[in-house]
Amino acid sequence: TRWPEFDARVARMFLGPSDPNLLEVQVQGPDEAVVFETTEAVEEILGAVPGAIDVRSDWENRISLIRVAVDQVQARRAGVSSADVARALEGYFSGRVASRFREEDEVFPIVSRALEEERTDLDRLRTLRIFGRGENPARSVPLVQVADVRLENRWSRIRREQMQPAATVEARNLRLTAEDTVPRIETDLRALEAELPPGHRIRYGGVIEQSREAQAALSANVPLCLGLVVLLLIFQFRSYRRPLIVVATIPLLLAGAAVGLHVLRADFGFMETLGLYALAGILINNAIVLIDRIDLERSERRDAGEAVVAAAQRRLRPILMTTFTTILGLLPLIVFRDALFHGMAAVMAFGLLFGTLMTLGVVPVLYALLFRVRTP
Repeated sequence: TRWPEFDARVARMFLGPSDPNLLEVQVQGPDEAVVFETTEAVEEILGAVPGAIDVRSDWENRISLIRVAVDQVQARRAGVSSADVARALEGYFSGRVASRFREEDEVFPIVSRALEEERTDLDRLRTLRIFGRGENPARSVPLVQVADVRLENRWSRIRREQMQPAATVEARNLRLTAEDTVPRIETDLRALEAELPPGHRIRYGGVIEQSREAQAALSANVPLCLGLVVLLLIFQFRSYRRPLIVVATIPLLLAGAAVGLHVLRADFGFMETLGLYALAGILINNAIVLIDRIDLERSERRDAGEAVVAAAQRRLRPILMTTFTTILGLLPLIVFRDALFHGMAAVMAFGLLFGTLMTLGVVPVLYALLFRVRTP
C-alpha cells in the first residue's frame, strides 16, 4: 500500500537462458484494440490451467495521458513554436537547471520545476506561460491559447514487432513446464485465433520459441549427418546389407528413453534431444562391433550359423560391461536430480540399457535373415 507502483514476483532458480516454467504467448495485429481484447482472453485461458500463477500482459493496465496538440496557426500568430511548447512542458514536469551550487570541488545543479500539486492539476497546466524566441523573447502566452490540452486514457505501453502492435501474455506454472502446458491450451488458442480479424495472429514465444528454433537447427543437419554415417559404413563394410542392419538398430533406443523419462518423471526438452543423438552413436558402435565380429568368425569357420552364435557370445560380455560402466557414470546425475542434466542422463541410461539388450538380440537375427544364414 505504500508503493502501489511496485511489482514484485518470486521465481525459483533455474539453469539456462530462460525459466522452463514460464510460458509466453504473443498476440500480434494491426488493431491495438483487438490485440488488447485478445490478450485478456489469452490471460483467461492461461489462468484456467491448474497451477498457473502470475498471469499478466506486458502492456499492463491503462493510464491517464495528457495530450498537448499545438495549433500551428495560433502558435505562429503568438510568436511561439512547437519547440518552445516542448521546452516549457519539460521544465514544468521534469525541471530545468536554473543555476549551480558549488561546494569545494563538487558542483550541484539547482533544478526548478512546478510543485507536485500543480503538475497534477490540468487547469494549472493550461495556464502555463509559453515564451517565444523571436524578436520579443519576453512576450509570453498561456498554453491554452496555442494548444489543445486534454486528458486521454491509453495503455501503459504499446510494444511493437515488425511495425505492428504486439502484446505478450506470460504465465508461470507451479506444476508444469512451458512445453507441458502447450498441449493443454493449444485447442483453445487456435479456436480464439480463428475468430480474430485478418492480419492478427497468436504465436508462442519465450522458451517454446527458443526450443523450436534449437530443434529446427538440429533437425536441419540430421539428414546430412545420417547420410555421412551411412556412407562411412558402406565404405567400411563394402556392403549395403551391413549398414542397413546398423541403421535399423537406431530406433531401438526410443523405447528405453521413453521408459526412463516416465519412470524418473523427467521432462523432454533440448538437452534430452542431445542425449538421444549421443545414445544413437553408442548403439551404432555396438552394432558395428558385433557385425565385425560375426564377419571375423565366418572367415574362421565353415558354418555361418555357428559363426553368428559364437560372435554374439564373445561380444556379449564386452558390450554389457561398457554399457553398465556408462550407466554407473550417469547415476550421480540421476540420483541427485541434476537441474540441467537429469533428463538427459535418464534418456541415456535407460535408452542405453534397453537399446543394448535389444541390439544384442536384433543384430544377429537381422544378419541371419539378410544373409540367409541357417542357425542350428
